[in-house]
Amino acid sequence: MSRLQTLHSRLLPLVRPRLITFDAYETLFCPHTPVHQVYAEILNAHHVPTPTHLTSPVTPAHIQASFPTVYRSHWSKHPNYGKGYMKVKDWWLEFITQCCHPYPVSPQAVEKVWKYFGDKRPYNIREGVKETLQRLRNWKNQPDLAIVSNSDPRCKSILKSLSLSPQFFRPEAIFLSYETGYDKPNPKSLEVVLDSLKLNQKIASSPDEPIFWHVGDDIEKDLYFAASLPHWGGILIDWNNELIPELKHNDDYINVGGRDEILFLSKNKIIISKFTNLAEIFGV
Repeated sequence: MSRLQTLHSRLLPLVRPRLITFDAYETLFCPHTPVHQVYAEILNAHHVPTPTHLTSPVTPAHIQASFPTVYRSHWSKHPNYGKGYMKVKDWWLEFITQCCHPYPVSPQAVEKVWKYFGDKRPYNIREGVKETLQRLRNWKNQPDLAIVSNSDPRCKSILKSLSLSPQFFRPEAIFLSYETGYDKPNPKSLEVVLDSLKLNQKIASSPDEPIFWHVGDDIEKDLYFAASLPHWGGILIDWNNELIPELKHNDDYINVGGRDEILFLSKNKIIISKFTNLAEIFGV
């Protein structure tokens, strides 16, 4: 048994946080159909003659394969969705078109893809999200709740259409990289939250344990990033239960209660497999 495993009885519940921030996409909500599949369905519904050297219209597999490379390239050329010289819509229209290259696509169909992903139609709220957020909202001396997301302004309309804002997140507590100019893992992406919510003055009287927590689904941009900052902790949601079995090969962890739902890597790095585990670790 590791040194950390002997400490589990002293770790829960955590010290009451002053602030809990959440990633948005894939953390609070996610597509109910794979994005590349939806792209192909909408684009191919608008027939464009396929050149003879191509055997078929654009396929989901082609879009899936090109998506990450094209995204990195497009972001490098036009960072932060081209803010200051380019409309967000035009940024995405160019990106979608480039994902399909060399297949021809209708401009009208590309715009339909853009519009479709701008409201609640393609998304489901993650299991346990509303239940847990309500418990946090009902908590006596509740902590501030905020969203910190590498997103463009459409994220706010999606959150509103899914009834997550303003029910759980006030509009002024939604911090998008497009608007702040800082994306995770830039430390300023969280510093701007503390400044805006006037929480910096609470740091001086804070205990040794984290008083601010960030919750997300990305191990680098959410878990390790937040945990690297003073007074912060990171919580990773391992939705598919892929990381917890792998990380259990590391002796320096705490498997709380002998279950595979909550895993402490350190006092400010936690992995959970269900959103409802948040209520347990905070003692709500």
